Amino acid sequence: MSWSERKKTKYILVIFLIIILLFVLIFVDLKGATCDDGKRNQDEEGIDCGGSCPNICSFSTEELIIKWSRAFLVKDGIYNAVAYVENPNVGLETKQISYVFKLYDETGLLVYERKGFADIPAQRIIPIFEETIQTGNREVKRTTFEFASLPKWEKIKEEPINLGVENISIKSQNGFTNLQADLYNPSVYKIEKIKVMSVLFDTDGNALNSSKTELDFVNKDSKEKMVFTWPSEFADSVAKIEIIPLDYLILK
Repeated sequence: MSWSERKKTKYILVIFLIIILLFVLIFVDLKGATCDDGKRNQDEEGIDCGGSCPNICSFSTEELIIKWSRAFLVKDGIYNAVAYVENPNVGLETKQISYVFKLYDETGLLVYERKGFADIPAQRIIPIFEETIQTGNREVKRTTFEFASLPKWEKIKEEPINLGVENISIKSQNGFTNLQADLYNPSVYKIEKIKVMSVLFDTDGNALNSSKTELDFVNKDSKEKMVFTWPSEFADSVAKIEIIPLDYLILK
């Protein structure tokens, strides 16, 4: 074999090895590609989102809207905090997004900070609730709410059950306010561990107070009574009542 032929063979061998190396690198990268590897690979539209990944890219969604937040006095030194949050995205939900409530006194000093996690369903306005916040002898004058992490959007896996609320009644006596209503399950499935929130408003649309309760179960095509109570009398000031199911388990 001549010198020129050996040189040509060497070049062909080098090119062949480079092609094999590139093939191996691409194969390994695609084989190890996941939807949480911090890389834009596979058929993703962004990093770990879009394409075959369940997470939806944030640039194709609308931001969560915090409509209002407030702390309600339950009794001396104890408050419940509520934030109304709107998810305008159709067919998209986010789970376990972190948030923080901050309560301030009349001088603007921080009285209490409460952190938590929430599931935000698709295209709904829901209250986020924190109860039994103890502030000692400091009175809360201002409340803020913000999300502490970015939402990880996912397409809803199944349509929620459209639970109904019926027979609402409220009255105050003997130093307490009592709110009762029936929660109706129109589906063909039994549901369990149902968390339900109530928010009361005055004639000007301002939130007066709130409370949360939990039902053990509601059978299919059935209703169960819910009861909310407050250790003060204010039923005469209530002009509007919102009762919102927050979470439940479906037994199929």
